[in-house]
Amino acid sequence: ITYSYTRGAAFVAAAGNDAGDNDTEPMYPAGYNVPNVIAVAATTDQDRLASFSNFGRASVDLASPGVRIYSTYPNNGFGISSGTSMAAPFVSGLAGLILVEKPTMYGFQVRDLILGNTDAVGDLATKVATQGRMNALDSVHAAQVASVETQFPAYSASNHDRARESAIASG
Repeated sequence: ITYSYTRGAAFVAAAGNDAGDNDTEPMYPAGYNVPNVIAVAATTDQDRLASFSNFGRASVDLASPGVRIYSTYPNNGFGISSGTSMAAPFVSGLAGLILVEKPTMYGFQVRDLILGNTDAVGDLATKVATQGRMNALDSVHAAQVASVETQFPAYSASNHDRARESAIASG
């Protein structure tokens, strides 16, 4: 993830499907505190946090539709699935649309642009950092007029998160 940051890429990660608080029990890779990581929760078609979706006021950035999403399946199939892994691709696609508008934009800027252009959703007010769901149109419009940064934010990789992840994985 740090490598992707140094190369200017955005890194979109599903928040997890345990209905847990990622602020107290981080889910990885969404829990890594790298400036290009976008952690995504899932919403229903009623703009409510999905019952299974992990959340985190400090550690999950925004939400995206993730319930009953029509998607591809193995062996050339199609079907309906739910999960934060269904929500995250919408944000990845939005990052791609932003890069069509500003191909030289760095991943941390793409992240900032997406997070700065969400729709406020009452049900998400205490669940995700932006208190909102992604808004593709506003994000693309913002990209059209955005300037491209020339310097990366200060960041140095640490093994703190990795040690914590290993401890969680081993029980």
